[in-house]
Amino acid sequence: MPTRLTRISAAVAVLLALAAGLGLALWPCTYRGSVGESGPGGALQERQVCATLVEVHGAGALVVQRDPCREDAHRRLMRCFTRQGQPHLALRQYQACVDALDHELGVDPDPAATALAQQIRLHQPV
Repeated sequence: MPTRLTRISAAVAVLLALAAGLGLALWPCTYRGSVGESGPGGALQERQVCATLVEVHGAGALVVQRDPCREDAHRRLMRCFTRQGQPHLALRQYQACVDALDHELGVDPDPAATALAQQIRLHQPV
């Protein structure tokens, strides 16, 4: 099972790929590389990754701003918010996804987004 930091690193990598795929020229963060959990530097490394997540939010918001129906970007932002200890913002992001899909396409979010929102509501790890 992937560790928390592995999942965070994967979230950062996916958001970088999303931004690149959309041709975003400005990316407000740099990925700090692989992060380990063990040893005395583990906590510091985790804080660095969490700081990266704060920066990643700006990039993820750009992706969603450009295409508000990108459910994958909404889900990544939801995970980032949750891992920052802000589940209320993650659920607000889910609602933004629901609203955008309803307004633009007249559809509900895919089951993955709904399941993620439910995990967050139940305070389960994401």
